This record gives sequence, structure tokens and C-alpha cells, in this order.
Amino acid sequence: MGVKEYFFNVKNTAVTIFEGMTVTFSHLLRRPITVQYPDRTPEPIENYIEDRFRGILEVDLQSCIGCLLCMKACPLNCIYIEVDRDPELGRVMTQFDIDEGKCMYCGLCTEACPTKTLRHTKEFELSTDTPDEMVLRFIEPGEKVPFYKPQKGVEPPRRPLGEILRTEIFPKLKKNLEYREKGLELIRKRIEHWEDREKLIEFAKYLKKKAGSGDTKALTDVLIEIIGDADFSHQGYNFPKELAAALASGKERVELLDPMGWGSKYLILDIKLALRIARGQSVNDLVGFDLDSILKDVEPEPPKPAAPKRPAARPAPKKPTAEAKKPAEEKKEEKPSSEEKPGEDKK
Repeated sequence: MGVKEYFFNVKNTAVTIFEGMTVTFSHLLRRPITVQYPDRTPEPIENYIEDRFRGILEVDLQSCIGCLLCMKACPLNCIYIEVDRDPELGRVMTQFDIDEGKCMYCGLCTEACPTKTLRHTKEFELSTDTPDEMVLRFIEPGEKVPFYKPQKGVEPPRRPLGEILRTEIFPKLKKNLEYREKGLELIRKRIEHWEDREKLIEFAKYLKKKAGSGDTKALTDVLIEIIGDADFSHQGYNFPKELAAALASGKERVELLDPMGWGSKYLILDIKLALRIARGQSVNDLVGFDLDSILKDVEPEPPKPAAPKRPAARPAPKKPTAEAKKPAEEKKEEKPSSEEKPGEDKK
């Protein structure tokens, strides 16, 4: 390489560096466009998000008509709604849960909602310690929410977007730690009564009183209590009631269950014990001592009578058609008698 070529390369290098640095130096005189999220934003973070953003779901229960279309439209079973009948309020909702940990924000549920009660917000901050805390409960246990009755020409009431999450749901997430502590306490008690014979006998007597009558509904309620917050979603059961109903009806076998988490061995033992007691089977081989003779003196509680079903509405009478109004003589055609032959006169 000659001297001329050497200095030519040095010149090109200097020019290239200068051109690049001019862009850098020009930004030194401009105001920064970055935002120090989350504590130094000049405006609320919602102002930076577009209206079509699919954030955390919320439901405005004051305009919900209880059609259950959102629960049916969800491909991942993230939404669970429980409907009951109250003698004073009529049909009510007793549970409305959304599992944001499973939601893929596809928007199918919001498209299916006819009153736009379910909607995506601009909220996206939902960091928790466990996936259980990502289940948003819009109805507290024991609360009953009546359905909205739409009126022709009247828009349903609506609250501002995201207000329900900020004022009602997010403050409750701090209480989820209490639910987790209750779950851990349930596991501890489960282990204790399998390691202590006296506690196991008390637990078996409790099961005999509650589910010993063989009633499917009573057994389902007991199994829901036993399952608690155990995770069976990997086997297709997203909620305890689904698994409890399948076990009580015999559609699911307890031998095929594989719960995840600490204490799963004792959970399976509790379920087996409840099923055997409810079905009148022996439990001696399960507990390791003669428990059947102890349970003989325990009388199960009678099953609660089912609520009377409302009689089906009678169909409205059909209106007579134009043909039915015609005289019968015009509709009937004269047919020859079996004794008379066509073309012959009576004698």
C-alpha cells in the first residue's frame, strides 16, 4: 500500500467519524424523548396507550345480563361464572372470576358480549408472587348480583374504563396473600390428620356426616372443600367445581389425577377417603386400621331437598290460517262409498 492510498484511507475514516458524530451531537441540544417509567412519567401512563390496546379485562356487573356468552367464547376457559336463583331477586350471579394468568388477550370474549359489559382496559401491570393471585374475583363469596334487564332505547349504565380495576380489584390483590395462607393451612391440616390417628378419625366422621348419604350434590360440596386451590389445570380442570362434579358422578377416576404442588399425596388420600365413605366402601386398607367399625355409629345428614322446578310455559295457541277458515264442504272432496262403484246408480 502506497503513501497516497494510506492518507486517503485516513481521510475517509475521519470524514465517516465526523458524519456519525454530527448526529450524536445534534441530539445533545434536543429535549429527551425517553420516559423514566414508572415513577417519573410527566403524564399518566394510560395517556401513552392507544384506545384499541388489549389490556387486563374488567367486567361492569351493573350492565351484565347473564347470557354467559363470554365464558363460552373463551378458548382457554379463563372466565368462570356461577349463576343461581334467589327467591327475592330471581336469577343472580354468585361468582365471576377471570384468570388473567391464562388469558391470551385475543378479544373473543369482548366481541361476544352483547352489552359490552366485558372490555379490555389500558391496565397491564399485574405482577404477583404466584399465578393464583392473578385470578380476578369480581364477586365476593356470599355476594349475589342481580342481572341487568335491558330496556328498549335505553343505554345500559357504564363506568369509566379501568375504574373498576383501580378502585375495587387491585386493592383486593393484596388480600390474596390471605387466601394463599389459608391454602397452606389447609395442606398442613391435611398432613396432620393423616399422621395423627385421632384427627383422622374426626375427619372421617365429618365426611360420613356430610357425604355418607350417597347424595351426589353433598359429595360434590365435600370434594370442593377438599380440593381447595389445588392446581389441576394441566388435566383440563380449571376450577375445583368441575373436578369435584366429575369425581362425584364417576366420570373421572381418582387414580388418574396428578396434582401439582406440595402435599399432593395427602390430597389424593383425602379424595379417596371421601369417595369410599360416600359410596359405602371399606376404608381399612387405606388408613391402616379398623375405621369401618368406628364409622358404623355415625349417622349421615339427610340430603337437602332440591329446589322445585318451575313448570314449563305453555305454548301460545296457534292462530287459525286462512285455509282453516274455509268451510269444511269446500275442503272435503266427495269420495265414492266402498259399496258403490263409480259409474253405477243406486237402485
